[in-house]
Amino acid sequence: MSSKLLSNYRLVVWRILAVLSMFASAYAVFAWMGAAATISGRTGLEKHQSEIPTLQEHAAQWLCLAFCLPFISALLLGLGRQQRTASADVEHFEHQVDSGGWRSVVTSYGKRLIVAVFGTFAFAALLFSIGWILYKLRPHG
Repeated sequence: MSSKLLSNYRLVVWRILAVLSMFASAYAVFAWMGAAATISGRTGLEKHQSEIPTLQEHAAQWLCLAFCLPFISALLLGLGRQQRTASADVEHFEHQVDSGGWRSVVTSYGKRLIVAVFGTFAFAALLFSIGWILYKLRPHG
């Protein structure tokens, strides 16, 4: 019983890390858009010309995070599954992986990647909605 509980705990931990990775990816998208807007606003201003290369480097880093984190969260989504199988089911699990070959592994990862991308879009929509609501609630005068 305790090994099953520990296995479920590990699965929950991997899932939480995957969800946090999706959230970080959505945040990185908005940080990249903010950096791009700052670069656009400061282009042509003599006072801020020295800051633009640094801002471009930061924007490239945010963009890299925005693209890489869904792949990492897809990997994290699959990590808890192998640990969840009981010792009696391990032979059956290994047989399924061997019978499908590399296609089953790629298909499984592709499905998890789709889930991760949709999760990132959901968090991006949530962050956008929170920002929009906070903008509407602040007093304009």
